[in-house]
Amino acid sequence: MSAKKLLSAFAIGTGMLLTGASLAPAFAQTASTAATTQTAPAAPVLTIKQIYDKLEAAGYTDITEIERDRNVYEAKARNKEGQRTKIDLDLSTGDIIKTKIK
Repeated sequence: MSAKKLLSAFAIGTGMLLTGASLAPAFAQTASTAATTQTAPAAPVLTIKQIYDKLEAAGYTDITEIERDRNVYEAKARNKEGQRTKIDLDLSTGDIIKTKIK
């Protein structure tokens, strides 16, 4: 191989190496930025029918209202003792968070 071809190959290889090295941080930053901007998938939210069924299973009767308020379901029903109760339930599990007798 002639010296001229060898120098040309060396120059091209060096240029490609330097170009790759200069682009690598840009690609790494883009990938890490994309990873941090993605949010975790939200937990599935139960339907009003599922919340109704959970309240019945827990012994509540005369369920008159179920509505979503930000991050909880709010329901109005009668507890086992027959008292009117306001109940806050978790959106994704239906677990009772808080009860308040009216």
